[in-house]
Amino acid sequence: MNLASMKRRVYAVLRDSEKAFVLDENVEDWLNESYLDVAARTRCLRKEVTGSTTAAGSVTLPADYLQTEWLSVDDSNGNETKVEFVDNQVFDSWRLGGGTPTNQLARIYNGAIETYPVAVSVSYTLRYVYEPTPMSAGSDEPDLPSELHIRLVNYARAHAKYQEGELEEGDRYMALYEAGMPGPPLAGLREKPGPFDLRPPSGFWEES
Repeated sequence: MNLASMKRRVYAVLRDSEKAFVLDENVEDWLNESYLDVAARTRCLRKEVTGSTTAAGSVTLPADYLQTEWLSVDDSNGNETKVEFVDNQVFDSWRLGGGTPTNQLARIYNGAIETYPVAVSVSYTLRYVYEPTPMSAGSDEPDLPSELHIRLVNYARAHAKYQEGELEEGDRYMALYEAGMPGPPLAGLREKPGPFDLRPPSGFWEES
């Protein structure tokens, strides 16, 4: 199903046949929003790249990077080692402490994957979920399994119905979009922050 066909399917259920209220660009935006969301949730768009780590032992994230599947780096003997991704707190506890962990550690920080122990100028293989290119031409088709194409249509239908003020219909189409879908990734796509301590300081609740 291409972009033009998906738009026709969206407008087929709307009252706004003249496209005066629900604009064509609105529908295109909603279709591309759902395209990205489905790609992130299903993790079905994958790439694998190889290269060498930098002199600082890092791997620059590709421009279309969404989520890591796995990363391996060569050790000092040229053997491929799969890294273990950890949060900032764990990573820094090893890095600042100067210890040697059992596994090769990594974290995502400032647009790059950092390693510890620092894997300097060694070969790596990165497999990742990539961000799809937005559709713009009518002949463009989403790079997704064909059975997922209707999900994009139902997402756009839902938002179009919301815009027309038909909230129940919007909820119905949104439920069709969400049915059986994995939950949205909440964090850790580009950064892996450490845990936050939100406890108030001692005596915070005591009356003065």
